[in-house]
Amino acid sequence: MGMSSSSLILCLLLLAANLAVIAGAKNEYKVGDGDGWRVPADNDPDFYETWASKIKFIVGDSIVFDYHNDSVAKVSKRGYYHCNETSKTPTLKDGSTVIVLDKLGFYYFVSGDVEHCEKGQRLMVEVAGLPLVPTPSPDSSSASVASCSVLSAVTAVGFGAWWVAVGFSH
Repeated sequence: MGMSSSSLILCLLLLAANLAVIAGAKNEYKVGDGDGWRVPADNDPDFYETWASKIKFIVGDSIVFDYHNDSVAKVSKRGYYHCNETSKTPTLKDGSTVIVLDKLGFYYFVSGDVEHCEKGQRLMVEVAGLPLVPTPSPDSSSASVASCSVLSAVTAVGFGAWWVAVGFSH
């Protein structure tokens, strides 16, 4: 069974939308913007929470911690809230740490200095998946739509793998 021209156009539009979404999923954010990764001011202990709340992080994005005489550690939710896991996890001290947000869910980071963490130098990031392109409701052309959806999904996954391989090599 061949696709009708309207089904083919729909399929191409879905494919183009998926590719556009995937291509846009690689953003790099500097934690704290111009302030970088530092102990927040005494009157702003929620500095990093406020910073992260303004961004919709998507799988494939990355965050960059820029810091001097400090460190960053990825911890569990408990470690984030209690500032007590830095001895259990690797602490990165290179001054510029890039973390790729490669899965859905929450990521938790703290300063390797417990006192800094307790003063608000900690970050929680929620990472969402790629928005799904809506699929038309089933009708007489459901076979065409189904094959288009499969083609779109396979292309999206393939392109995503290519994008990661090429995009992160620069």
